Amino acid sequence: MCKGVYSPKIREDLIPYLYKLSRHTGVPMTKLASQFIEQAISHFKETGIFSEIEAEQKMLQELAGRLRFL
Repeated sequence: MCKGVYSPKIREDLIPYLYKLSRHTGVPMTKLASQFIEQAISHFKETGIFSEIEAEQKMLQELAGRLRFL
């Protein structure tokens, strides 16, 4: 699925909020960030956006394959 490792940086202005939530809940910042991302991904799955993205990728791959034969 994904190739290589990518570690995105969290925006600096969001860190204090994440830190405060972490201290308040007792949940490590990394776990909180993962939970927030999981919730966002679940939301987008429900909206069907990933199906649209996959369909677009498939269409582009087919088009690229056809263009190679021209």
